[in-house]
Amino acid sequence: MRIPEDIRWKATGQTLGSGGQGTVVQVVDRSVPDGPRYALKGLSKGRTEEAYRRFEREVKATQSLNHPGIVKVTDWSLDPAFPYLVMEFAEGATSQKKLLQNKANPYYSRPIPALGFFRQLLQVISACESLKVVHRDLSPANVLVCPTSN
Repeated sequence: MRIPEDIRWKATGQTLGSGGQGTVVQVVDRSVPDGPRYALKGLSKGRTEEAYRRFEREVKATQSLNHPGIVKVTDWSLDPAFPYLVMEFAEGATSQKKLLQNKANPYYSRPIPALGFFRQLLQVISACESLKVVHRDLSPANVLVCPTSN
């Protein structure tokens, strides 16, 4: 993904993930290159009008959420030339999918920590549900586990 030079964000060169909707890359604020890192999700080029509307709904829904288990939106644009969403960067986080594939999974054979993680996940889902927000792709690949939640 190429980030236009006329926006606030500059890629660090690290791709965090990609999927059907777009790509997520690590970025910094151009005015503070040594400052905090963020995650920018850009909508893939050539997407349908419906995909663009879904992305717009995602931006608005994500902005409405305020929960310690949900990354916060810091910036966004729905400009058709480059629609994007910028969120907090969860330093050290690993997707639940990678943890499940890894033999060093901190929850393997540890039911109490696993139940604690599951409880946190249910609290996030409940917070979303209370605002009538439904995640269209809730899967282990889209759940981040931070080192402090192990």
